[in-house]
Amino acid sequence: MSRLDYRLRYLLQDSERRKVIETKQSRLRALLRYRGDLKNLETLGFEKTSVAGDVAAGFVTLDALERLANDPNVISIESSRPLKKELDTTAIEVDVVSLREKLDQRNIPCRGSGVIVGVVDSGFDFTHPCFLDNGQTRILAFWDQNQDASEIAPSGFNYAPPQGFGYGVEYAQELIDAALQSPDPLQVIPHARQNHGTRVASIAAGNGAQSPPPNQFIGMAPKADLIFVSYNAEGQLGDSAFALDAINYIIEKARDYDKPVVINVSQGDNFGPHDGTSLLERAIENQLSQPGVAIVKSAGDEADAQRHASGQVLQGQEFQIEFEITANHEEDTFDIWYETRDRFDVLIESPNGTRTAPVAPETEVQLQLANGNEVYICSQLNHPDNHDNRINIILGNGANGTIEHGKWKLVLMGTNAEYGGVHVWIDKTSNHATFTSPDRYWTVTIPGTSTRVITVGGYISKGNFNGVGDLLPASSPGPTRDGRTKPEITAPGFDLTTAVALDASGVLYRGQPPGNSGTSFSAPHVSGVIALLFEKNRDLTQDDIRNILFDSADQDDFTGIVPNVNWGYGKLNAESAYDALSEWENA
Repeated sequence: MSRLDYRLRYLLQDSERRKVIETKQSRLRALLRYRGDLKNLETLGFEKTSVAGDVAAGFVTLDALERLANDPNVISIESSRPLKKELDTTAIEVDVVSLREKLDQRNIPCRGSGVIVGVVDSGFDFTHPCFLDNGQTRILAFWDQNQDASEIAPSGFNYAPPQGFGYGVEYAQELIDAALQSPDPLQVIPHARQNHGTRVASIAAGNGAQSPPPNQFIGMAPKADLIFVSYNAEGQLGDSAFALDAINYIIEKARDYDKPVVINVSQGDNFGPHDGTSLLERAIENQLSQPGVAIVKSAGDEADAQRHASGQVLQGQEFQIEFEITANHEEDTFDIWYETRDRFDVLIESPNGTRTAPVAPETEVQLQLANGNEVYICSQLNHPDNHDNRINIILGNGANGTIEHGKWKLVLMGTNAEYGGVHVWIDKTSNHATFTSPDRYWTVTIPGTSTRVITVGGYISKGNFNGVGDLLPASSPGPTRDGRTKPEITAPGFDLTTAVALDASGVLYRGQPPGNSGTSFSAPHVSGVIALLFEKNRDLTQDDIRNILFDSADQDDFTGIVPNVNWGYGKLNAESAYDALSEWENA
């Protein structure tokens, strides 16, 4: 059973949770790392939806989960987890406007023609004029993972999932155009339009249609084709497997159209090793070896969220990590990682000072606390994916309506602390606990700690703010837990005006409230510029693009000496990147 991650083991151990899932006859989503032939594992009950190298995403029942965990060809099974949102386009700031003007004089196209921008996000306004060209949609395909084809009212059209995936509803370009010509497009495509995905997509590839004259709010690649995936964020154990399906779907569609593709993911998760070895990151790495495919990820907005702590555990001594609960909620989850050579016992202390017994490595316990709350602790040595040690703690309300308010402690004891370094992350949930002595570093969200994914931080490019030019306070800095520089580049992410989903006000473009600024909107600047590079050379690889972008990034007094863990290699510069590509091609 050591091949199962803590969340799956917790589910199997907790009879009440298991009963609920079995009552609902639900299949679970999971990521599976395997060796040999996947077909043999499918006979044990794994229903694959995507495969990338030695990682598969799919559905599994609880009974099948236990069978799979005992198969020698299964290396690890990871509970699918949600990637949460990480929130006038700034074409002048990143020198896209000057690049266009220079190339227009030479009749060289630079708008993203012949390239696909794929966006994985929560929801989109597919009817927005910035995604149209002469009244026809620029969206080649749109997969809404949240819908069920059998539940859509008959409207004269056939609704079905994408071939090979078995869930959600796929809307082809022809159906989107038919919806646009109907009196009520949402009767044909009943998608819940949302601002986050609309904003992200418009920064990367909106054409500015019906924005203030002269089409002021134009995205980076306004003539690129689009593929949208409305990502399912409501899975029982989360949905990193849905994210892998979304990425694979976009790549397969781009292959069908024989066009290069850049995929933007402005969502992320705190849980995992933060060293690039999570199964989602491993799967993404397997997709980035082919030319004409690029993936961009927002760094996250965790720097000031108080959800990460770190420190040094000393031999024979206690290391206390204090966290505070101030709001009513039912569960907090903690993810602790430390070096292979070390051994730590762990306990939890409630606000009145009562402690649980220490839990040793390779132990799994579920305890009822004196205050009525409960705690589940799973301490694992030699994790199958990176061979480091991991402790997971789920603190629940138990018999109470909420977890007790006050200051709690996680206590680690160095039974063998040769190295001693430790990192702890709290899950990104509503009303979550916060560390009283947080560490803002090592907070890039997964899958942004992947080795080859281009991870983007955010800075302030405009606005009535005395920090114009400086880093966004929330922009997650690195490094990764294995010491690599992340994020690798930065782009504007504050006070942006973008397309928004149409509502009763009829407003099509709107600025961001400061609280909605973030690296979610920095990443699509980079994605759009990559589309311009692909327009010039469709055979670029992810590694080629990384080198071009990083070598051409701007440095100033704010960035300081680069690379560094706040700014990466500096600020995105489209014109310099395009020139660097020309030099690279002529070298």
